Amino acid sequence: MTASETLCTALARAARARGIDASFPLSDVVLLCWRENPELFAMRGYPHHPDNKRVGVAITDAISKGLLTSQNGNPYGKTGRRIGLSPREQATYLLTKKGMERSKAKQ
Repeated sequence: MTASETLCTALARAARARGIDASFPLSDVVLLCWRENPELFAMRGYPHHPDNKRVGVAITDAISKGLLTSQNGNPYGKTGRRIGLSPREQATYLLTKKGMERSKAKQ
């Protein structure tokens, strides 16, 4: 399973628990992805810590594939680097219909 598919699976499980239209802030997305696949989303040399940059790459990939949408804008630019935003301006992420269907097919 690719990183973006793992991201969709993690968000779909959490969305079903919270409500179908649940949106997630970046910090929640990072933890959900890491819990879903710690080997893929852990910091190198520190497997007990999630790596937000790896998740950021998966977010950008999922958005480009139409699996995920960003509310309040994507905090990751085209370079994948973090753009400084205040906590109130943080983006939240929501699976698209395509993302939900893809996650159901992978489970």
